[in-house]
Amino acid sequence: MDDVEYPPYEGDERTQLRAWLDFNREACIRKVRGVTEEQARSRQGPSKTSLIGVLNHLAHVEHWWFHLCFTGSEPAIETYDDDLEYDVGEDLTTDDVIAKYRAQIDRSTMIEGAAASLEQRAAHDRVQPTLRWIMVHMIEETARHAGHLDITRELVDGAVGR
Repeated sequence: MDDVEYPPYEGDERTQLRAWLDFNREACIRKVRGVTEEQARSRQGPSKTSLIGVLNHLAHVEHWWFHLCFTGSEPAIETYDDDLEYDVGEDLTTDDVIAKYRAQIDRSTMIEGAAASLEQRAAHDRVQPTLRWIMVHMIEETARHAGHLDITRELVDGAVGR
């Protein structure tokens, strides 16, 4: 896998949060690239975890926290059933799911960038964390799934790396 650069050592809090979230997002995408469609869909254990399934789930997580929770907007992704998020229909290729995830990242970044501050609270009617909380949670969630993708990718074809 390609060598990657870590986020910069300098920068204000928001810059650092965004950089670490982007670093983890890209790590997840790198783990899914370079395998066959069959490998991307293969489950390496009893759960529904597959390379393409985890990335699809991450697109939904981005959508939930930034679009639905933070802005209080109506759903724009087709489902929120955790089991279904990991099931990717045969009509979607790995490239389709990567594009879906990247498009959601772009929307999330736009929403985050438009927020007045990290102290701004979510507009959801029941869940109202600050943007800071959402960003930290998304770093944690994305990094955790990057670890799942690391292990899954190693089981699929032996590839390891950042």
